[in-house]
Amino acid sequence: MGEAQVKQNQAAVESARLNLEYTSIRSPIDGRAGHRLVDVGNVVTANNSTLLNIERLDPIYADFTVTENDFSEVQRHTSRGILKVEVRLPDELDKPFAGQLTFLDNAVQSSSGTVLLRATIPNGSHRLWPGRL
Repeated sequence: MGEAQVKQNQAAVESARLNLEYTSIRSPIDGRAGHRLVDVGNVVTANNSTLLNIERLDPIYADFTVTENDFSEVQRHTSRGILKVEVRLPDELDKPFAGQLTFLDNAVQSSSGTVLLRATIPNGSHRLWPGRL
């Protein structure tokens, strides 16, 4: 009977340890946390509550569009290999950030006649900021 009691207690300890793991939330990405959307003590449910937003800063993505007329040229250059991209901040035009084209959308947006593209840019200095124009 004593051995069964020990195993039952060990199972209870393991169950408590597992439940304790569910009290911590870790981000699957490195980045900068924004404004917290819930406070300590708020009740949240799994996959139903946004706690906060995390933005990746390095590398950072720059989304932009090209007209469908200019897209043919992008396609020609893409067929030759990786396309290099330069991103410039409006107040630092003489300091471009070098990156590469990493995404071409699969359709022309009929409402605007443009195609969405994405560049990936190393951003160790964090001078580029999510959402900044």
